[in-house]
Amino acid sequence: MGIIFDAAFFSPDLKTQRQALGMLREDLLMHWENVVPDKG
Repeated sequence: MGIIFDAAFFSPDLKTQRQALGMLREDLLMHWENVVPDKG
């Protein structure tokens, strides 16, 4: 997690930043889906 986090916020390369942010976002979504199951 730390490497992706660093890449997302401290990478000099914007393309790398964008990819890393996308990965972080996916991880967070998967994490929250497990924490908060659908109330359907």
